[in-house]
Amino acid sequence: MAIKKVDHLLVINYALDSNQPIFATSGNWICELAKKHEKITIITGHLGEFERPTNADIYSINWIEGQNFRNIFRTVVVGLKVIKKNKFSVAFTHMALIQALILSPLFKIHKIRHVIWYAHASNPISLKVAKIFTSEFVTSTPGSFPLKSAKVTPIGQGIDPSKFSRKILNYPIKNLIHVGRLEKSKNIDLIIETVAQVRQQGFPITFTQVGNASSESVSGYEFECKNKFATYIQEGWLNFKPTLSHEKIPEVLRKSDLFIHAFQGSLDKTTVEAVLMGLPLISINHEVNNFFADQFDNASLTERLLSILTLDESSLRDYVQAQEVLAIKNGTLNALIAKLDQILISGSA
Repeated sequence: MAIKKVDHLLVINYALDSNQPIFATSGNWICELAKKHEKITIITGHLGEFERPTNADIYSINWIEGQNFRNIFRTVVVGLKVIKKNKFSVAFTHMALIQALILSPLFKIHKIRHVIWYAHASNPISLKVAKIFTSEFVTSTPGSFPLKSAKVTPIGQGIDPSKFSRKILNYPIKNLIHVGRLEKSKNIDLIIETVAQVRQQGFPITFTQVGNASSESVSGYEFECKNKFATYIQEGWLNFKPTLSHEKIPEVLRKSDLFIHAFQGSLDKTTVEAVLMGLPLISINHEVNNFFADQFDNASLTERLLSILTLDESSLRDYVQAQEVLAIKNGTLNALIAKLDQILISGSA
């Protein structure tokens, strides 16, 4: 009697921790993928609070920033141990490019298909090297992958809509919000200056930035913003809130009227989360605007804000509903997992 081949998926990710906003999404993806495979093995850089699927084995590298030799050694040792112990049908790397780079030669040697998720505007040398060892990548949108490659498939974002249930539309718009790292790439200073300009035209709006700098090395921008705009803070319309756990983000979005966004790069998942909550969204990000079929992609942030503030309630409701339709179609977890798993199983979307 022939031995049945076990459907065994290997997943590599940076961290598993439901309390960390950046990494909670990765855990959601893994839990959904686990439902579609007989067995799943996870190699993670950090293991925090995470509800392990019953068919999953987890190996933690315990990645320590700055200890490069140790990290590489640990990754190779764990990778070899896992590969020798199991027969994998395919490997998938999510938000762990360096680990993917380290493990890709091992996958190549052992003839394990390797699919890498990469959705970022930056084009590091590590991505170029990783491409040598794997020809299959998935990303969020066509413009979110910086390398030219015949094997790059956009599969959208993976937001769980059950965690971002629709709120009642607030009209008129008063309370603006941005959720994300307080770093230079997010252009928070541009958002604040835009809100200040629009306030001078008679619109009594406020702005709240939720999120700190991700590390001490980039905390200078946060300090500069708070100093530069100290007067606005004193006036009461500008607020800075600390980074929240992912489960608390819907709560702050529910209290807001509009999500404003100025990051220039790949599709930011917080924009999809905000739209699923029923918030109108404005952005100067080309990938975001393409995702939501925005017809005025070249308009400035000030022009966009003034335009939406002058909509009547019926037009604003139509605007929100049109964005929501696209978010549900291309940005939900179920839609993404269906596309991703088809690639993992057959090699095509």
